[in-house]
Parts: sequence; C-alpha cells; structure tokens
Amino acid sequence: MSPFGDRAQTPAIEGLASRGVAFSDAVTVIPKTAQSVASFLTGRYPVNHGVRDLYDNLSPSQPNLARAFQAAGYSTAALVNNPWISRAHGFGHGFDRYYGTDEVKWGFRSGRRFVIWDVLYDRAVRQRLEWQPRPREGVFEARASELTDAAIAVLRSQRQPFFLYVHYFQPHWPYFPPPDLQERYHAPPPEKSVVNFIEDSPWGLKQMIFENPLPEEENEGARRLYQGEVDDTMAEVGRLLEALDDSRWGDDTIVVFTADHGHSLGEHDYHFHHGAFLYDATVRIPLILSWPGHLPEGRTGEAQVRSIDVAPTLTELASVEIEGPLDGRSLSGFWAGDAEGPREAFVESDIRMMKSNRRREVGGVLGKLRAWRTGPQKLILTPALAGPRLELFDLVADPEELQDLSGEESHQPDVAAHR
Repeated sequence: MSPFGDRAQTPAIEGLASRGVAFSDAVTVIPKTAQSVASFLTGRYPVNHGVRDLYDNLSPSQPNLARAFQAAGYSTAALVNNPWISRAHGFGHGFDRYYGTDEVKWGFRSGRRFVIWDVLYDRAVRQRLEWQPRPREGVFEARASELTDAAIAVLRSQRQPFFLYVHYFQPHWPYFPPPDLQERYHAPPPEKSVVNFIEDSPWGLKQMIFENPLPEEENEGARRLYQGEVDDTMAEVGRLLEALDDSRWGDDTIVVFTADHGHSLGEHDYHFHHGAFLYDATVRIPLILSWPGHLPEGRTGEAQVRSIDVAPTLTELASVEIEGPLDGRSLSGFWAGDAEGPREAFVESDIRMMKSNRRREVGGVLGKLRAWRTGPQKLILTPALAGPRLELFDLVADPEELQDLSGEESHQPDVAAHR
C-alpha cells in the first residue's frame, strides 16, 4: 500500500507519512498476532517475553508499554478487535480501560459495556475462527467502521494525556470488505468466493493453505477481496486520524501506525495465511511515526528496523520510564542525525498447523523456523530430522526471495557466519 507500494492507494496513510517519518524496511519479529503484539508492548523478542505460541499468556512481570504510561499518569485505553489479544491472555495489564471484540461490536452500539467470561469466550472464538468461515454479518469481530466509532468515542472522552491502542482486525482472512469495494474490484460476492470453501468444497482450511487446490481465478478473486479490506481499513484509520486532528489533542499527540505481521496471498505456495514461514510477504510491516513540531516531516528511513524498537522509542519521546531490559532500541537516531545503519533482526515462526505443513518435520517450539535478517540478506533455518535446512536470499537483487543462494560456494562464508 502507498506510500510503501503502489498496489493499493491509501491517501490517509500517505498523509500521515507526509507529516512524519516512514520506515520502508520495518519487520516484525514473529508473523503471528498474539506473539507479535506482545513484542510490540514489551520491546522484547518472544524468546524473552515468553509468548511463543498463539495460546500463551503475557506475564505481568514483563516490561509493558501501557503500564509505563499508566505509571507516568497517563490515561490508558485499548480497543482490540481481535479475540487473540484479550485480557484473559494477559494483554490488559497497564490499561485503565480495555475493550475487547465483543465490547467494541455490541457494547458501544448499545451504550453500555458487556460483562463477559473471558476464558470461555476466547475458547469458543478460537475454535470458530480456526475451523469455519466468517458469516456475512461478522459474528467474531466488528467491522472496521465499528472499531473507529468506538475509538473516536474513547478519544473524545479523554480529559488528560493518554495512551490509546487501537487494533483493527482487517485486513484478515476471511475477507469481507463492504459491498461497494467488492464491486470496485470486480470481486465475487463472499458467499460465492473462496471464503466459503469449507461449505462449498471437499477441501478443508489447512489443505487450502498449504496445498491450494483452487483455480487461479478463484484465488485472484480472494486477493481482490483482500485489497478491498485494505482500502476499507485504511479509510477508517484515516477517519480516526481526522477525529484526532479535530480534537484538543491533535497538535501534541505521537501517532504510530504499524501492523503485527504481513499476510501471504500465495507467495511460496502459502495461501491466505501467516505465521508458518518467514518470507517477507508475512515478515515486513509498515511503520510510520508522527509528532507535529517534534519529528521531521516527510522523511523516509530506508534502513531495516524492528517492531521491538517501537516501545523504547515511545518511552524516550514521552520521557517515560519502562522497566527493562529491552531488546529493542529507540529509533530517534534516525532523525537526530546519527549514522544509523540497518538493525539486524531475529525472526521466528509460529507452531500452529504443523501437522498439515509438510515442509516442517520437527514439532513444538524446537520446530520453529528461525531467520536472521540483516536488511540486504536473510538466512532462514528450518529444523529437520536429518539436520537443519538453510535458505539464503539477497533481498536487494531478489526481493521476492525466489533464488536460494545457500548452496552457492561464494555465499558459504555468509551462511557459516550466521549459522
């Protein structure tokens, strides 16, 4: 999406970038939601904060960005349209107000909050999300517009400096953009597209992801639906930013725009999912920081940075103390004139769906893929019973990671050095 690409035109995000610093080579440290958000909040790698699996809980003993702002006297609130990021999994620590998926969708609409049984709710939603498509009206998560409405309501209620975390679910499988965007991209209606493959075909979700049997026309239709969700969500982010600009806080608020992970739309024969592999389709993320009058405007940082760098950056900018140690480092050097080069990143995979993924042989945490990404190069290690399999890519000459260089003699010193 613009300003990072040209497939989807997203004026609101272009506008934010023009008012701040956009990092064109930002990466997550794990392409899966719960683990990635834990890294964003703690400034630490998963191996250090302990959330290695999608079902793990974030410990209150970990450094926490929200708790740091709370301790400094800020009002802290979160609106999270994703059932994986719940209070039951430890993500509510440090937030004065934490609105989960159900409260965003139904609580704000009715003007009251719902009391829920977090654990039972999470288990039910997990089972439904993993095995069944989303119905047209969206049972599991709110639409992007509903989240924006709720976030604006919270924003307008602020009477003191605040830390506000807003987590959109879209764009995310299964893809259900509003009807006007389905029409714009000539995408098939969701009930007639790939999103309902479980009901309309003999193939299951995991076979669809790893052994996609569908005709390319249907897969391309799903990609167009995905693009519609990108447009819809970015427009809603723009609406939220407009509300911020119109508020009393507009001239003195740090804004961070980023994502927990990317999403594979068929690259490397991995369809409509994320977490199992470490190719750039799921590892690269957008990252923009804006603060009127304090950060440069319209600047692009081209060196590699990591999601774990956001927490130390925010606490430094706001002069807030966060308990450590942190794995990330503040990004302020990129606009303070320091000679900042690419920051090497360690990336790991998820462990879900391993039985369906025939490219992986070792189960559990030991079977996680690991990657070392320097910016110009990436080395991926896949544990295997006969010894680790390695892939080495030149990301400058081969950004789509189509040519594995690990077996070439000229690159053996690079492989040995990172191994």
